[in-house]
Amino acid sequence: MKTSETRSLIVDSFIALTQEMPLEKITIALIVERLNKNRKAFYYYFSSKEYLVRWIFRHDLGQVLLENFSEYQLVYETDKKNPYAEYPFYVFIKTEEGRLEHSSFFYLFSQCFRSKTEFYKVIFNDDSPGNFTDYLFALYYPQIKRDIISLLGEKHLESTKLDFLAEFYTGGIIFLTKARLNKKVRSKPLDNISPFDNIIHESLSLMFKENTDKFRAHY
Repeated sequence: MKTSETRSLIVDSFIALTQEMPLEKITIALIVERLNKNRKAFYYYFSSKEYLVRWIFRHDLGQVLLENFSEYQLVYETDKKNPYAEYPFYVFIKTEEGRLEHSSFFYLFSQCFRSKTEFYKVIFNDDSPGNFTDYLFALYYPQIKRDIISLLGEKHLESTKLDFLAEFYTGGIIFLTKARLNKKVRSKPLDNISPFDNIIHESLSLMFKENTDKFRAHY
């Protein structure tokens, strides 16, 4: 059997198990048992169950981003030794006017989770150490912070305020994604929210523009 097929079977086995029992009860032995394989088959591809969860997300999102964006627009992790380094996870698209246009990314980000809704419901509701929500925050916080710095241009913002904005918007993205999957919010799908589909970066740009005098005080 081709190695990629074995990996796909492991992924499918794990996803099926998340719909049958609590996540904490799923063991590596149970995952490979369905395939009539031993633990070595699992560890050849994945170092842990947490790694498997992250790989599914990074692979799914990475494939979608590669299909929809130019290579120069894609953002990868800089550490090439990172096990997910081959997959892009974000974009950076700056217009000639200095705006960041990331609405298409957030739409595809949402679609990625909706493609496996029931699976991601389970994953998002896990609160064990090293959980998926914490992983997403750690992954996207530096990128949102970089976006904010880019939008500031030559303006200066104190580090504590910069950190707050990055935390606020990163947390907002993750919370809303989780809430939508759990159907705890009543709102239109992300493919029908125009003209607010770039609200994160547009709101930041507007805020910085309207408070220009306050930024000047920090030079």
